[in-house]
Amino acid sequence: MKYFKSYEPIDKSGAVAWSDYIEADQVIEAYKHGVFPWPDQEESIYWFSPLKRGVLDFKDLHWSKSDLKFFKDCKFQFKMNQNFVHTIETCAKVKNEIEDGTWITKDLIHAYIELNQMGVALSFEVYDKGSLIGGMYGVLSKTYFSAESMFYLKSNASKYALYKSIEYFKSIGLSWIDTQVTTDFTSRLGAKEISRATFLKRIG
Repeated sequence: MKYFKSYEPIDKSGAVAWSDYIEADQVIEAYKHGVFPWPDQEESIYWFSPLKRGVLDFKDLHWSKSDLKFFKDCKFQFKMNQNFVHTIETCAKVKNEIEDGTWITKDLIHAYIELNQMGVALSFEVYDKGSLIGGMYGVLSKTYFSAESMFYLKSNASKYALYKSIEYFKSIGLSWIDTQVTTDFTSRLGAKEISRATFLKRIG
């Protein structure tokens, strides 16, 4: 089943389509074509392929000296895909508390839980004395990983999740991740914007 009539943006925002539902197979199709969902409320799902895309090439990755020292001495425990549900739900909860709203809706959570069961959505989790204190999740397509969201309940926990996730991505042959947009945090690490056309060439 094809979910999208076109993968081309219909305006300068990069919006490709709108739907009132989100399904796992729909997300897989979207990511194959460089499109990702961004709900604006519980019943509205917008699908985007931005004209400018944020990416982080590992060759450009820069951690501060203090970050590297923290990672070396870190006593936190790192796990992968041990509690995807808790990770995505905590991302939603933290964003809702900080930003007074979140695009990680209940429907999106349900779809991504199914994607995790299919091996498509991954979570990278950080624990302290058995408690989940930080993490991130995203979608793994054939040629790239798209980081969706992260959270921390203790300082540097989300950084440690990203650090360990990049170790994993390197081990499976990836050399970059899709950050979708650039933020102050990702820019400090070395993320940059590339054109939509260049991004689509990267993902094949």
